[in-house]
Amino acid sequence: MTVGTPPSTEERVLRYLSVGKGFQLFAQEDGKTTLGDHFVFHDDLQDADGTVVGRDAGVCTLASDRSYQLNVTMELPGGCVTAQGFVENELGLLAVTGGTEIYRQVRGDVRIGKSGEEGLDVTLRITGVLAP
Repeated sequence: MTVGTPPSTEERVLRYLSVGKGFQLFAQEDGKTTLGDHFVFHDDLQDADGTVVGRDAGVCTLASDRSYQLNVTMELPGGCVTAQGFVENELGLLAVTGGTEIYRQVRGDVRIGKSGEEGLDVTLRITGVLAP
């Protein structure tokens, strides 16, 4: 039997700046915002030094007059994390719904907030079995 470093189950906080690279709106009626309108996006994820370390992509669907339902996949070092939830005025708290590779057993949430810079602050607060 091989003895190695056990995987971590402690909470980890990962912070990124999401910088828009592409955006496409799909509206049901020209000139009017209606329930079910949605947009597709993809962004670069930058670390605190401004280095691109991943990317995200997702779909936001208008769910009420002020909020969107967001489904997003984030490609991070070591695998992908998926999340979903509501956003309003570029602010939201999403539930982590799954992951791949080192993130395949994680749970937690993703907070999206406005940044003083161009982009959005993305903070993952995750627990579960991660590779060391």
